[in-house]
Amino acid sequence: MTRRSPRPPLPVRATRRSLLRGVGLATVAGLGGCLTARRLSVEHGLVGADDLLVTEISEPEGLPMLPPGVDDGKGGGDGDAEGEDGVGGVDGRPEGPVVASLAVAGPDGRSLLGDDPPHSLWVVNAAGEARAVTARLSTGGESVVERTATFPAGGRAFLELRVPASYEFVVRSGGSERREDVAESWFDCNSSSQVVVVTGDGIEAAGVSTQMGCPSLPWV
Repeated sequence: MTRRSPRPPLPVRATRRSLLRGVGLATVAGLGGCLTARRLSVEHGLVGADDLLVTEISEPEGLPMLPPGVDDGKGGGDGDAEGEDGVGGVDGRPEGPVVASLAVAGPDGRSLLGDDPPHSLWVVNAAGEARAVTARLSTGGESVVERTATFPAGGRAFLELRVPASYEFVVRSGGSERREDVAESWFDCNSSSQVVVVTGDGIEAAGVSTQMGCPSLPWV
């Protein structure tokens, strides 16, 4: 499978099987039809962060894939050690306690993605000790949600984006900061995920995505 412009290259290799095994994406109700995510965004007249609803959701079933060479902070394998089950998780994926599990949806709590899957964001503490972590999601310069929490070693948080838009995701901990951008064009028929990892030396990030060709309807 080949990458499609304008999605930028992602730093972690991934197959459709490994992504769906490694990242738990919740199933959301479709709005009917086969509309593209961008068209749905325009149809619903979303204008800013105030139009978005942030809700708590059930703990995701899957586990995030860590960047190559990064240990999960609990003695498990690193993100490049597939097939080796450490105490921190399966294939190097952390399975520590879930600090938060949230979804960003439309004003009435519905997904605005039609039949397309959501984009997921993970934050993982791989520093080997408890860390205070602040995560902020914004769109158009306006804050959607910001949380500060103490993550135990191996602790993780999950954020599912169910509204197509361009987002900025900033994670801060121990004097380090990492910003990850989410392009609106990423909301299509492909499953995609980003993980931001707090380590003993700073903050790292990686992303994975399936690479299917997605049909779309012409503008009407």
